Formats: sequence, C-alpha cells, structure tokens
Amino acid sequence: MSKAAAESDLGVAIDRHYGSLDLTERILDALRGAGKDLENLHREDLSGFDEFHAGGLGATREMALFAEVLPEDKVLDLGSGIGGPARTLASEFGCTVTGLDITQSFCDAARELSHRLKMSDKVEFVCADAVEMPLPSGHYDVVWAQYSLPNIKRQKTLFEQVYRVLKPGGSFVFETLCQGPTGEIHLPVFWAADPKNNHIQTPDDTRRNLAAAGLTEITIEDVTEHVLIAARRRLAVAQTQTGAAALWLGLIVPQDAREKMQNSIRNSEEHRTILIRGHYRKPK
Repeated sequence: MSKAAAESDLGVAIDRHYGSLDLTERILDALRGAGKDLENLHREDLSGFDEFHAGGLGATREMALFAEVLPEDKVLDLGSGIGGPARTLASEFGCTVTGLDITQSFCDAARELSHRLKMSDKVEFVCADAVEMPLPSGHYDVVWAQYSLPNIKRQKTLFEQVYRVLKPGGSFVFETLCQGPTGEIHLPVFWAADPKNNHIQTPDDTRRNLAAAGLTEITIEDVTEHVLIAARRRLAVAQTQTGAAALWLGLIVPQDAREKMQNSIRNSEEHRTILIRGHYRKPK
C-alpha cells in the first residue's frame, strides 16, 4: 500500500470511529426531549455534552488562561469536535475561532449548534485533515489542541503544519494524553476502540517533535491528577443518565461511552497514560 493510500485509510478509520450520520438530529431530538427551546438555545443547555474532553468546561477555561488568549486573537482549534471549546473561547474570551476536524458529522453538528446559538459570526468550522491543513500560512495567533493529538499518527508533520499557520510569535497550546510508564492502555477509550487508532506518544517524543518543528517551549506540566478529579465527576454524572433525552457525552459517542470513560480514568490512575498541558511559541 502506498503512503498516500495508508494515510487516506487512517483518515477514514478516524472518521468511522467518531462519525455518525444522524449526530445532529440526535442532539436536537435530545435537546427537544429535555424541554429545551431549539429556537432560543443557550450555551448552558449544551453543558452536559458540549465539551468533548476529560476536563470539561473548566479545563477549557483554564487552558485559555494558560495560553493568555486575548479578545483580538484568531484561534485555530484542532480537532474541534461539535464546537464546544471554540464557542467557549468566542463567548468568554472574545476571540474569533476556526475549528478544524476530520469528522464530517462533527463539523455539521458544530455549525448547526453555533447557528442556533447565534454564534456563526464568531466561529467557523472546516472539515479537513490536520496534517494537511487547507489554511493560510502565518494567519493564527493561537493554535489550540485539546485532546486531539492521540488520534494523529504523524505528529511531527502536524507540528510542522502548526508552525506554518501560526503568526511569528504565535502560541501553540495543547492538553493531551501521553504514554505512561506502566504498559499498554486499556481499550476502548474515546480516541480509540482498537490499537490501530491509538497514537499517543511519550512526553519525551512529543517534546522532541515540537522542537524539530521549530517551536519553542514556554512551559509544560503534568496535569494528570487535576484532570482526574474532573473526569471522575463527569463519570459520576454519566452513571445517572438514561433515555434518549439524556444530555451527556453518550449523545456524541453512543457506543460504550461509560466504558470508555471508566477506561480513561483507569489508565491514568494506573499510570498507563499521563496528561500534559503545554505552551509553545513560534519565534518572531
């Protein structure tokens, strides 16, 4: 198999893992069933599922402060999902955000929800592969990656793309899972149901690839224990959710969502995974 074909197959596998043709309608039906007014939606109505990552809304706010995001910033959100973090950045920090995701159903849902929240002027969504971004060079003040790196096999190439699209002096901020010291991870998890979709790197490999791309380290920290607190809280809420109108992460990932949450927590508790937060900069 050629390299191009292999990379195409990888993109198809990721889209198949996350994709769901009825995602937008499933979300709207659940909101309607929960008594939400679809013509007068508020961000709070989506709070149970909008932030599709372990730390939830609090982690997005912390990461924005960590990155020192400013109202005038143009932000690129890699692996933007259904748009929750992008809408948080736009609503609470005032910046304009482009979300990029390889999964078409995520992008469709992100656009529909943003439209209903009257936020289409502040956020936009592009369906594309992050290692082949169809985006202009030197355009973004901040590139943001919140738990999207484990799905990307060619991380060195990704970081080269991040370098390309950043303005000189721009920031790359990320929170991600890395391979821990105690062995292979328990599957399934949200980013992979089987080993071929699991592309977590060691912290050292991540740092080497970032440096090789020309990005300068500002700060990097282990946030495993901090994120575990939020993840356990989200799991406790998930255990109480039943029915088609339940507004939780199972709306976005209807297959084995609770098992994936449990495995993600177990992996971190057993040091099979490490969660790190990093801030890098493109030199001026």
